[in-house]
Amino acid sequence: MKVIAGGYSFKIWIAFFYIAIFSTLIPFGLYFKGIERIRSTRASITATWEPVVAGLTAYFVLGEMLYPLQIAGGLGVITGIVLLQISKEKSAPSTPIEIRQPPQPLLSQEGLSIRWGNEVK
Repeated sequence: MKVIAGGYSFKIWIAFFYIAIFSTLIPFGLYFKGIERIRSTRASITATWEPVVAGLTAYFVLGEMLYPLQIAGGLGVITGIVLLQISKEKSAPSTPIEIRQPPQPLLSQEGLSIRWGNEVK
């Protein structure tokens, strides 16, 4: 309650809500929606892109210096992400959104029976 009663200006409150919404709520919401569509291993590897974007933003927006080792590290992260995203995966584990889908009925060739997996009804 000290924060609310702290007497902060309207400008400070706007900055607080801006950070809360655009730096926390939206990115985490998109991250969790992305995990539903891709496997968690790919999502966590792709999340390593965040420091690269932060470094580039600091360079272009704030005028920070990027040293050769930092550039090499960023290129390594980008290379790793690209290689992992284009690599083929085993088909065994599905994404969460695929797991939640109900099984689709398959019509037999005769058109008389409906198959659910291996059982005939």
